[in-house]
Amino acid sequence: MGSKTMRRTVLGGALVGAGSTAAACGTGAATGAPASGSAPAKERQTVEVWFLGTADDDPWGTTVARLLNDFDKTSREYKLTITRPTDLPTKVAVSVAAGVGPDALRQGTAQMQSYPMAGIVAPLDPFIKGDKSFQPDDVYPGIKDLSTYQDKTYGVSETMIPQGFFINRDRVKQAGVDPDRLPATLQDLEQVVPPLFEKDATSLRKVGWVPWIPVASPIHYLAAAGAEWYDPKADKVVANSPTCVQIFEWLKSYAGRYGADQITDFIARNSTNNWGRWTTSSAMYDGSMAMYNNGLWLYGSIKQYAPQVNFQLQAMPLWKGAASGRAGVLNANFWYITAPAKNSAGGWEVLKWITARKESVIPLAQLDTLVPSRKSIAASKEFLDFAPWTKLFAEQVVPKVKPDYIFASAALLNTQLTNALTAVYLGKVGTKDALDEVVRVVQSDVDQKKRS
Repeated sequence: MGSKTMRRTVLGGALVGAGSTAAACGTGAATGAPASGSAPAKERQTVEVWFLGTADDDPWGTTVARLLNDFDKTSREYKLTITRPTDLPTKVAVSVAAGVGPDALRQGTAQMQSYPMAGIVAPLDPFIKGDKSFQPDDVYPGIKDLSTYQDKTYGVSETMIPQGFFINRDRVKQAGVDPDRLPATLQDLEQVVPPLFEKDATSLRKVGWVPWIPVASPIHYLAAAGAEWYDPKADKVVANSPTCVQIFEWLKSYAGRYGADQITDFIARNSTNNWGRWTTSSAMYDGSMAMYNNGLWLYGSIKQYAPQVNFQLQAMPLWKGAASGRAGVLNANFWYITAPAKNSAGGWEVLKWITARKESVIPLAQLDTLVPSRKSIAASKEFLDFAPWTKLFAEQVVPKVKPDYIFASAALLNTQLTNALTAVYLGKVGTKDALDEVVRVVQSDVDQKKRS
């Protein structure tokens, strides 16, 4: 077994760890058979399933593995072989280039922005149209947009990741701010947060709100202002538009107000544990941060590891005066079938098992308290009893978020914008020059890919 791959073997309903003899001998394979009848059981077809594996993936990875194990025990037609590379995107690209690939694959939006264009994954429309049980109209429109490229569907999703605005109510009250009367716009919000900052001679001890902590993702604030940074009809990058420049200047103003070096130091001191994901220690839990914008996945960790903290969750504030402001950018988790898959029919059955059944979706959504990608599951009593606040997000936020762009250079554009924001707030380059460079680099990539 290579050093960069974790594997699981399904043996009689038990998951055998990567260090076991069974797993070390090769890719895990199911050996148990369905219950036998009077006639000999038909040999089950193998389905290759790949999803990310890391050394510290609990509880997410073990939950996915358990659900796949349930499929293996239930199916009379298919048996699963599960491979969990830590370098999954690289392994997929190399494998497909060699003409082989998994029948079912779990990755994210970044791969939706590259795999269809590169021919790595196969369109799912033949399966969707021929399968009455799938019910595509139950899928949220934003997820449909994210999973579509050139009018074809390339992925199906179990959960989506809208942005949430997290508020430590006790921390806010301590500074004399009423958490129940927070402004609804970004510009007004920044007027009430100064009392939430605490400094000593050299550093920030506590932060009220800085838009690029914990994640320097300017796309969410561009969306809040109703900006576009790519024109899909013209296939043009427009990230240096006046609105984009305005938002970057506003983001930069926080560095001038609270100190770029001090903010950078605060991030370095508090980001080592991924801001508290699946841990008991975090600047978000101990009051070092009063408010922050992040993906909803963080709430699952707060619920489990910091239940003592009095948190409030609401929609992301919008830019004042923006007629078409959106509550951040939507991303999602997707399952795919690779183009060279040997058993795409079996792969489709796995995709449905994971993404279209509430028995699978709810456990995965509960881990990170994400919103299920299907309307019926998001509205189910079983899920709302666990995470009642998702009703607000499903009904009021999800319809108003902006699905991320799906084109071959979209991931590069997001990365370039993030890098540009860092360079701008550190004072290394002016805002207009930084965004002009983003347009130059990404448009060159767009044009090059069109020619190839």
